[in-house]
Amino acid sequence: MLCLFRNSVLQPSVNRIGVMLSWLAVLAWLYFSFVEKELWFKLLAGDAILVDLLLGIPLVLMLAVVVYATVYWSFKLLIIALFPQAVMPVVPAGAEHHDLTEQETEFGSDYWQDGSQAESSESAKRSAKKSEDSSSRPF
Repeated sequence: MLCLFRNSVLQPSVNRIGVMLSWLAVLAWLYFSFVEKELWFKLLAGDAILVDLLLGIPLVLMLAVVVYATVYWSFKLLIIALFPQAVMPVVPAGAEHHDLTEQETEFGSDYWQDGSQAESSESAKRSAKKSEDSSSRPF
């Protein structure tokens, strides 16, 4: 599922909904931070202490980015789990689709072997090479 999360994008109409939800969450966070907690009024009135200026404002703005990412990624995970038909695979820019015969000719017959078969064929090649080396030694 994580591979699908990483290598896919949402359809444009569903993506717009996710972006709008994320922006609404960011606006709610900024409203809560600046208005409800009266940080904006402290800044305008000059009552803000040095800690509010050095830690408060940067932290509020950084957490706005975190809120955006959290809401968008949560939305994307829900869409992948509940509505997989709304997900499109990512096609890398400039990616060319090669015919499988090109890979087969380039990598040989080992291209289709899985890891255990490839390891056994490699070990067989190594043992054959060792036996040839040992038979060619004079003593």
